Amino acid sequence: MELLRAKKKLEALKKEHQKLSSQVQKHSIFKNYLEDVVKISPQFEDIQDVISRYKLLVRTRKDLQQSQEKDREMMEQAKVLLDQYEAEKAAEILQCQNELEQLQRRFAQAQSDVRFWTARWADIQNRNAKNALMLTTMKMAVHNLFQCVNTQLKAEVHVPEDDSLRQLDMIQQSIPDLKGIVTEVKRKDMESHRRAAKREH
Repeated sequence: MELLRAKKKLEALKKEHQKLSSQVQKHSIFKNYLEDVVKISPQFEDIQDVISRYKLLVRTRKDLQQSQEKDREMMEQAKVLLDQYEAEKAAEILQCQNELEQLQRRFAQAQSDVRFWTARWADIQNRNAKNALMLTTMKMAVHNLFQCVNTQLKAEVHVPEDDSLRQLDMIQQSIPDLKGIVTEVKRKDMESHRRAAKREH
């Protein structure tokens, strides 16, 4: 039984050896290629150097792929952040534009108000100037009337020239006397006319 098992195992090992030999034969072309590479490349001493360099290149390529993947992820994150930033700035710009429009409207309203109140102020100044002129004219008229009353009544009342209220008060007090004088003047005038008319007849 042991001999039978050993024979079966030997048969299996022969098959495995044949399979491996076939694979070695199949891949022998690569060994020849690597030997040629070693011959023409002074940087390699043997096939193991070529294999080591290959493994190094594979690791380097893997590291580069990982680095590129990380860079890609970082770029995606940066793009997301950039989109958020652009959206925030767009909202801020829109808000600033709205505020600017409001300020422009307020500025236009302020300019309109300035024109309105400037016109009002000019009108007020014109009216004040007219009132001042009228007041000056009235003061002069009151003063002249006061002097006429003084002269007519032969009174020597001393009132300051700029005290128009007191002058008016004195004129008002003198009105009854003035009425009497006017009545007397009219009466004398009428008598003169009658005498003149009788002389003509």
